[in-house]
This record gives sequence, structure tokens and C-alpha cells, in this order.
Amino acid sequence: MSKVGKIIKYFFTFLIILFCTMIILRICMHDDQSLFKSLYVDDTLRTAYFQSGEDFKVLTHKIAEIISEDGSFIAYNMRYTPTANRLQIAVRYNDGVIDSVQGEDYSSDKAPFSFTLIDNNGVSYSPNPNSQTAHKYMYNYVMLIFDNVNMDNLKDGENFSIRMHISDTPDESNVLATLPIHYGEQPFEEYKLSSSEKKALSE
Repeated sequence: MSKVGKIIKYFFTFLIILFCTMIILRICMHDDQSLFKSLYVDDTLRTAYFQSGEDFKVLTHKIAEIISEDGSFIAYNMRYTPTANRLQIAVRYNDGVIDSVQGEDYSSDKAPFSFTLIDNNGVSYSPNPNSQTAHKYMYNYVMLIFDNVNMDNLKDGENFSIRMHISDTPDESNVLATLPIHYGEQPFEEYKLSSSEKKALSE
């Protein structure tokens, strides 16, 4: 093989390796649900922990459909603490969702998305101020914390859902997408607390 032929061969081999690497990285980024995985511990949970004793449990289950029907956002890492009436859940949306609302009547350089929890009776819950945000790669992450939530004793077909709003003052008129996160027929399983989470609860 001539020198030019070898250069062409190596060049195309490099392109193939680069292409495959980019695909693998893209898949890894798309499946990344590592942010906001741990239980958020504050005085509300600590009080429930000390008062409940052995009855203190954090429950979870895999969300049946983690992505909203229109693809606007996903929800994951659900943590429900019955004795504290506390729900913690993470959501993620792509920067492209922000781009899709550009041209609307929003002057902010960051789209004012907000999220609410809706129960089977249509009651809306707003996240408490301890909810947190992060940005990684092309994704925006939000850890939502809802108080005064009772997800016990739902009947089959009844559900709780997360709504994404194109406004920082959410109401029925600005719902972008809705994603059911728990149905009455879905059994919970106990979330295994890590040693650091147990330590934070007992402080």
C-alpha cells in the first residue's frame, strides 16, 4: 500500500473511532440520572425520623413512563417519605426546550419554567423553596421537593403527576407537559438509605 493510501486508511479509521465515541458519549449523557440521586435531608425529615423510629421509611419505585408524552422533560429518582408527607423527585429537560419557547413573550435569557405536582383530585402542590437546580452538558436538572403530600391508599387508576409550566407563576393556562409519576396500582419498594443519608438524618 502506498504512503498516500495508508494516510487515507488511517484518516478514515480515525473518523470511524471518533464517530463511535461521540455516539457512546451521547448515549451516556442521555441516560445520565446521577444528579439529585441522594435524599435531601432537612429539619422536616429529621423530625419525622426521630418521631417515627423504626417506622421511618423512604419509598420509591421506577416511574412507568419517565418521559412526558411530548418529550419536554423526564422525571426520575422519586423518594416518598410517608411519615413526613414529603415527596422528592428530579426532573430534567433539554436546552432545546428553552430554544423552542424563544420568540414567545419572555425576555429572560433563561426560560421561566416551573413545575407543580397534581393529585388525582386536581389539587396542585408547589415545590418548597429548598428545591434545587443544576446544568450539565445540554440538560437542565431540577430537584423538586413537595410537602404535605399523601400518596397512600390511592385506588387503581388514580395518580399523581408532574406538570411543566412555561411560567414562573404556574396555572392551567401555561401547562406545557404533564407526566404521571405514580399510579394507585403501582407498589412501592423501600429505598435503601446510604450511610451518609442516615448520618444526616441523625444529626
